[in-house]
Amino acid sequence: MTEPANSWLAARETVDRRCRSAELAMQFAAMATADVQMVDLGCGTGANYRYLAPRMKPDVTWLAIDHDAEILESASRSLPTESVQIQRRDLASDFSVFSECPTSAFTASAFLDLVSEAWIRRFVDFVHDRPLLIAMTSTGLPIWDPVDEWDSVINECLERHQRSDHGFGNALGPDAVACLAEQLVGKGSDPKLRSTDWKLSADDTPLMKMLIAGIARRVRCDPGSVAIDEWEERRFEQLDRAELQLTWPHQDLLSVP
Repeated sequence: MTEPANSWLAARETVDRRCRSAELAMQFAAMATADVQMVDLGCGTGANYRYLAPRMKPDVTWLAIDHDAEILESASRSLPTESVQIQRRDLASDFSVFSECPTSAFTASAFLDLVSEAWIRRFVDFVHDRPLLIAMTSTGLPIWDPVDEWDSVINECLERHQRSDHGFGNALGPDAVACLAEQLVGKGSDPKLRSTDWKLSADDTPLMKMLIAGIARRVRCDPGSVAIDEWEERRFEQLDRAELQLTWPHQDLLSVP
């Protein structure tokens, strides 16, 4: 895995741990027993496991799934092999894990906003009667303080990217959690939702710098007349002066059969 990718995942993990709903995590963890395997979808380097496992009994086993071989190699160096099985699968087309694990509980973090409505509908067909915790799904666009004249145009570009195809068909992006909740209700479930917004400041400088640079890079790839270099420079200067704050809406969802 490249160093920039590793740095991003590490910085995001720190903030996600702070913002996640401990309430929903504890309720999900209470259902974990030796007879119920935890399946982590889009596991990355194992951040979701590292957050949830300490809240569970030590005899709980995990199946960690991702499509990225380099990321899974990194995960294999940090996750305990005695309790975590790592598998490379393409969840965009391979739904076999849901039928292969009939007594499992399913979880994911920073994943759902990448998938399409069709994927969610099929996913719910398999998991509506299983314990399900979907954490840290983006439900909106960045809200900067102070506001910049280019924020709204930049956010339009970001939303186009959020709703583009990330391998699962055109993504629902910020509408993914609402779609999942609606589909679960249609199957008779009663999902719980909690706001888990990122609230970032100069204390989160490493992640803030990566977000500013990443947003600028994304906008440069999108045709349009945006003074992105000037915007990026202003945001870095505001961050250096500890004058910049960012709220990015997220939600956690728990469904218990």
